This record gives sequence, C-alpha cells and structure tokens, in this order.
Amino acid sequence: MGRIAIGQSAKVTDGSTEGIAIGTRTIAKKNHSTVIGSDVSASGYGTIVIGHNTLNNENDSEGKQAVAIGSGGGTDLVAEADADFSLVLGTNAKSEKDATDGIAFGHGSNVSKAKAVALGSDSNTATDATAENNAVVPLQGGGYLLVKRVQNVN
Repeated sequence: MGRIAIGQSAKVTDGSTEGIAIGTRTIAKKNHSTVIGSDVSASGYGTIVIGHNTLNNENDSEGKQAVAIGSGGGTDLVAEADADFSLVLGTNAKSEKDATDGIAFGHGSNVSKAKAVALGSDSNTATDATAENNAVVPLQGGGYLLVKRVQNVN
C-alpha cells in the first residue's frame, strides 16, 4: 500500500490507502484515485483527475472509476466527473451524479442522464436529451442533433 503526494499542500487523505496527488493543493481522497494539476481533487474510488483550477474554486470529482481532464480559470471550471464510470474532457465539462456511464466531450459539455453522450462545445443532455442512452451533438449556427438509441429487433 502506498501513498504518493508531491507538491505544495498535495495530500493523500486517510480515505485513500493507494492514492497519488501531484501538484499544488491536489487531494486524492479515495483508494486508487489519481490527481494531477493544481487545486483539484478526486473523492471517487479509482477516479482520475487531470487539470488546473482557479484557487478556491470548488472542484471535486466524486464519480467512482471516472475520468476528468480539463483546466479552468477565471469563471471557467476544471472538468468534473461526478457520475460513476463517466468520461469528461474539456473546460467547464461535467457529468452530473445521475449520468452513470455518461460521456461529455467539449468546452461546457454536460451529461445528466445515464449512458448519455454530449459531444461538442456547450452540448447539454439536461436540456437537449430527454431520456437515457441519447447523444447530443451541437450544430454550427445553433441547434443540435439528437441521436436516440433504438432497441434492436430481430
């Protein structure tokens, strides 16, 4: 069992017997969580967070075995993965707690439904997708493409 903390105020808390925190004020809070950057933390089991956040901005990726990559600054926030098994990539990108297995790629993208996918800047399944398993792709000039999963019929 090992804990690795490198950087000013970097720490691996008591809740993590095998965590890695690299950078200024990074915190690994659960087992197998990895945090790299500054002012970011991971409180989900096996969660990986990479990014830089503005000092004192709230950020804590809480999803279990989730991945969040993206830096923030000023009014923009670092990527945040709050749903279990979610993948989040981009500044201000986020997976909400109920978006298990969700994917949010792009600046300001957000998933809030299980297994939903938001691709592209400012795509948001909370307002654009009305059910689980949907994907949202924003279109140039406004609007979005909504892709719905249909059940296979043999």
